[in-house]
Amino acid sequence: MPQGALDPSSDSNPQKTKTMAFRKILVALDRSEHASDLVEQAIDLAHREDSELHLMSCLQWAPSFQRESFGGLGAVPAFELPTIDMEMLQSELRRLQEMLEGYQAQAQTLEIKTTIAYDLGDPGTLICTQAKDWGADLVLLGRRGRSGLSELLMGSVSNFVLHHAPCSVLVVQGQVPNV
Repeated sequence: MPQGALDPSSDSNPQKTKTMAFRKILVALDRSEHASDLVEQAIDLAHREDSELHLMSCLQWAPSFQRESFGGLGAVPAFELPTIDMEMLQSELRRLQEMLEGYQAQAQTLEIKTTIAYDLGDPGTLICTQAKDWGADLVLLGRRGRSGLSELLMGSVSNFVLHHAPCSVLVVQGQVPNV
């Protein structure tokens, strides 16, 4: 080796590449068929990195409305008051909890410390808030492959998280739809 050249195997090499350590990985899940693949990748990464996992999901609730009419009294016109189907909402939240608990058990078989959370609201905002509050080093989430008009109309959770998360973000591509 020429004099003055840096030995790449030397610990004193200032150019030696440091690997990123992810100790707290937040995994944002939906109920798509790709969620289990994302969890498997998260578990593999957490096992290799000796990391904790925080599995989360959110329900962007679009309630079905039932109309209840209230009659007008003199000059007050009649109006309809929307009521949310609470049983359906509770059922959907139970399904989210059961899904997350199943994935949690899968991770815990490898002795990976795993917590779960689920909530109602905008997925992008909730993911970024959870990442900040939990102190995540990495957010792992899937992408469905929408682009163009579909992404513009339906929004992109992964795009929002990429631009607003307080930490690194790894987006795992789902199956790209045929165009």
